[in-house]
Amino acid sequence: MRTHLIESKKDWNNPKSYIPRFQKSFPEIEISNLSGHFRELPHKDPTSSRLRSAVINLLPKSLTYTKAEKDRDNLFYSYHPPRQISLPVRIVASFIVAISGGALLIVPMVIMSFHSNRTKSLVTVSCSVVLFGFFLGAVIRSKSAEIFVATATYAAVLVVFVGTGGTGSG
Repeated sequence: MRTHLIESKKDWNNPKSYIPRFQKSFPEIEISNLSGHFRELPHKDPTSSRLRSAVINLLPKSLTYTKAEKDRDNLFYSYHPPRQISLPVRIVASFIVAISGGALLIVPMVIMSFHSNRTKSLVTVSCSVVLFGFFLGAVIRSKSAEIFVATATYAAVLVVFVGTGGTGSG
């Protein structure tokens, strides 16, 4: 094990020793002009949702990069998308999700509580569940199973409200 670690350290310090092995392992990656800290493996997109991607595109560039990315290299900062999610992006995206989640729960309940009618309540629940599922699938990148579980839970909450008859004035 110790000799393996020593060999790995030698490989890291000598790029000529590991680039051929890297090319054999990852032939689809072009590494013709790699130098310095730009010699990095491709990374997964840090924006885990379409919402975060939209927020990154809408906010000023100075707010979308972390301090470490800004300090690292100005050339990299000006031409490449951020590799990490900055605090302002997280705050704005979380705020949008919180407001949307609250509205998707409260608005149908308010609609069902005024002049309560079973047909109107069932149509409201159906439309709300479809909108909720669309929101999860289109805005937040979720797996199919997660969307199914969240939508079923959301529908159960609204159906309980329908079952109790609401607390309307009519």
